[in-house]
Amino acid sequence: MMAKPPFNCLRFAEPLVDVERRDDGTLVLRSPRPLQDYPCHLGHHLRRWAGECPDRIFLAERDQQGGWRTVRYREMLGIVESLAQALLEHGLSAQRPLMASARGSSAYPLRGSKSC
Repeated sequence: MMAKPPFNCLRFAEPLVDVERRDDGTLVLRSPRPLQDYPCHLGHHLRRWAGECPDRIFLAERDQQGGWRTVRYREMLGIVESLAQALLEHGLSAQRPLMASARGSSAYPLRGSKSC
């Protein structure tokens, strides 16, 4: 039997919801709390954690032998930046997008990287 991994105890805000009931049966749910500032994209979080704790595990999945295959924040930032540069060099942009399809493996987007 595998040991249960440790988890941090997370503190969440007390649930608070304003409910608007409309005549047609629609319920509109709103939070009365104002939305706090947040980054415009997830790359901000990746850069932050790659800077603050580069050796912390970003992604992990079991391999066929039952061990762990991992990617650290530092590695992931390098992979993302390399991929972004390659896309730019191929002329891709918001006007010329690329569609990617992934399988069920978390490592699928990293195929070809040394970390997987």
